[in-house]
Amino acid sequence: MPSHSDGNITITNPDLRKIPVAEWIKEAEKLFGPDKRQWKFKCPSCGHVQTPGNFIEMNKNQGIDLSPETAWFSCIGRWFDIPDEKVGTIFDKGKQPCNYTLGGLIRLAKTIVIDPEGNEHRVFEFAEVKP
Repeated sequence: MPSHSDGNITITNPDLRKIPVAEWIKEAEKLFGPDKRQWKFKCPSCGHVQTPGNFIEMNKNQGIDLSPETAWFSCIGRWFDIPDEKVGTIFDKGKQPCNYTLGGLIRLAKTIVIDPEGNEHRVFEFAEVKP
């Protein structure tokens, strides 16, 4: 059964998968094409679907300089000028987008991408491709 250790805590998750970054990129390109701005990720907390392109657009509109790759691990509601009452939390299901990120205490990731140096990075799942 796959597990992941963070310091003193080991988490066992039968749905967890670890994948080399090259394979993860191939999977994304097969689903969405080679333009990373169009790759779609689904927040595991609220279900919001977002792309790096959404972050690029929000950066332009709000004068923020946030990496488009943030779409891989953090819901867009965390970063941009959205009224608090419209942003969901991990405990408030039903509002999209939310303020969830995989870098916090509660890590809902099912996929860990392993870079060439062996570092592990949690990522949101790819969104479903609709025909």
